[in-house]
Amino acid sequence: MVVLMVIYLIVCRYGLQIINNFLMLLSELKFLRSLQQKKYRIEHRCFLVEGTKLVKEILASDFVVRQVYATGKWMAKNFDFQGDVQIISEKESERISSLSSTPSVFALVEMKPDRPFSMEHYKKLLLLDGIKNTGNLGTIIRTADWFGIDCIFCSEDTVEMYNPKTIQSTMGSFTRVDIYTCNLCNFIRDYTAKYSFIGACMEGHSVQEYTFPDYAAIVLGNESTGISAEVSSLIQEKITILPVNKNSISQQQAESLNVSISAAIICYELTKQPNN
Repeated sequence: MVVLMVIYLIVCRYGLQIINNFLMLLSELKFLRSLQQKKYRIEHRCFLVEGTKLVKEILASDFVVRQVYATGKWMAKNFDFQGDVQIISEKESERISSLSSTPSVFALVEMKPDRPFSMEHYKKLLLLDGIKNTGNLGTIIRTADWFGIDCIFCSEDTVEMYNPKTIQSTMGSFTRVDIYTCNLCNFIRDYTAKYSFIGACMEGHSVQEYTFPDYAAIVLGNESTGISAEVSSLIQEKITILPVNKNSISQQQAESLNVSISAAIICYELTKQPNN
């Protein structure tokens, strides 16, 4: 009789604990899935990082990681992983993920607080005016990281940096590039005495022959419409990428380059010059 009573008490105690833990996990999974939507990312000041490479990158960065989630299979393959991990099932990982191919590890990360810009830290900047495609933004961030340009300013109508597709396409470079969102016109007015604001346009000085100043801010425009009229009126010079073996763009060639490709070419030219 005593033994049965002990068993009953254990079941009551730990059964309730298991139920409570299960309910807490359900609530947590619902919260993680909600972060696929911008309004919830902004409300909670958090975003989700998916996949082994990005999780390891974020843990090595100065971002604040609240929690890591991983499947049992992932833990078995990464037994040397250091840090607190919440184990989730394969089905739960599918519920959390925004990707078509579901990863087995995730990190819940806090957005960085707003911080003042210090121009002493940066000689070269990229300014993005109305970039709408998440893949383009992520690729530009990755390109900037490769070429050592570690500060980007995005217009208020540029796609959000913390969008899951943007984060994924950066391949971790967002952890090494400082990214600000602001009114570009106000920023240009405030810093026009310090930086030369140079627009990437269909017409202008050939980027291959252009000599960049020490403090250069390259403005890249929307994929379809280019740099907005308001921002264009404030830039000081224009550069362009001429087609190979052509003095100007002809009807027989592509109309324009993808903005992320343009960014890569300009970053290369910008950083290869001796003074840069």
